Amino acid sequence: MTRSWILLIGILMLFLPVKAGGLPVAALIPVEPTPAVTMDMRQVPLLDILQELEKQTGMFFSYESSMLDEFPRVSLKANDESLSYCLRRLFYALPITYRITGQIIILKRKPRLYTISGFVRDSVSYESLISASVFEHRSKNGTTNNYGFYSITLPPGKVTLCASFVGYEAKEVTFDLSCDTLVDIPLHAVGSLGEVVVEGLNPRSEVLSTRSGVVEVPSQRIKSMPALLGETDVVKTLQRLPGVAVGVEGMTGLHVRGGNADGNLYLLDGNPVYHTNHLLGFFSAFNPDAVRNTTFYKGSFPAEYGGRLSSVVDVRTNDGDRYEYHGNLSIGLLAMHGNLEGLIVKGKSSFNVSVRRTWMELFTWPIFRAVNKHRSDKLKGGYHFFDMNAKVNHSFNDHTRLYMSFYMGEATVIWTVRNIATVTVWAKIIVGAGET
Repeated sequence: MTRSWILLIGILMLFLPVKAGGLPVAALIPVEPTPAVTMDMRQVPLLDILQELEKQTGMFFSYESSMLDEFPRVSLKANDESLSYCLRRLFYALPITYRITGQIIILKRKPRLYTISGFVRDSVSYESLISASVFEHRSKNGTTNNYGFYSITLPPGKVTLCASFVGYEAKEVTFDLSCDTLVDIPLHAVGSLGEVVVEGLNPRSEVLSTRSGVVEVPSQRIKSMPALLGETDVVKTLQRLPGVAVGVEGMTGLHVRGGNADGNLYLLDGNPVYHTNHLLGFFSAFNPDAVRNTTFYKGSFPAEYGGRLSSVVDVRTNDGDRYEYHGNLSIGLLAMHGNLEGLIVKGKSSFNVSVRRTWMELFTWPIFRAVNKHRSDKLKGGYHFFDMNAKVNHSFNDHTRLYMSFYMGEATVIWTVRNIATVTVWAKIIVGAGET
């Protein structure tokens, strides 16, 4: 019986807090305090700051002696701050990582990254290919923009770039990356097509796409559409897309998914255009000879295109051929078109000029002549519109490209009654320049 009581008392003592000097035993176990740092050192070598931290905290830094020579002078100010907080502030802007192991702080260089950039171009005309696809096989990183420019940041080593564009042969470029590199990738157009199978699109493909409601309309599609009196038109091509209503038949207004015609944003080379109609809305102000590509946002569009509710029409004009001169001249029932492009400095700069002018006054002239045949007070009248697009771009070096885009539109109405007055109404728009 006595042994049982002794065993029970021993078990209870194991679970009861034993006090020594009025304090629990657990409180007597020493807890290592967090090192605190107080200093104010400005524009000194990094080594001086590390030595001061070792002196105040009792910690030791482990690193390659040559690593600190390549960094400029640094500053650190702390007032009773923890060591970890000071280390984060000290190495935030430096390519150094740290790891605390016991009383030792190990410093290492961050892995170096290099940037590969350049343009994807047509191998013949050297025109940049808008929204061409460029990606790297190993990392699966890819990018491009509206100017055909790409930029990918990768660690050093062997890289393989793959560039592709619709209608062109894909091309791979392999090299060792050891520094920031500039690589222009020329693509060759596919000369012939084999068997083509046309299949219907999945009706849910636009909904499931990452860019729902966005339609790319190249210039070839615009020129191949049916035209009123032989005059092709950008806006009339967009009117044939799903979700777009014409409004008044024959006009160039866009009513996108129930919106009004004034809810559309028109951009010409990234600049807003407010006067977009000619001849009371029968023709738009965009000359098809000057247009290279049109992006139509009829659904949700990025926040950068703010200010409208219905849609965005982003029109990009031709840059011009940097190696050859060529142009065209066409005469239609209502207007005459002229286009000329070519080089200014071979391989570096080019220009593109497109002009359109109607001669509708030639149709009104016989009408007024017949009316004025038996009148003493002669009537005079006429109407014409004129468009001019010009673009000049120049590459100063492999990193800088400057372009200037110019547009002028003019519509003139002349009407004279009883030889009293002549009224001329005209509108002119000029849009700007940019740099990439």
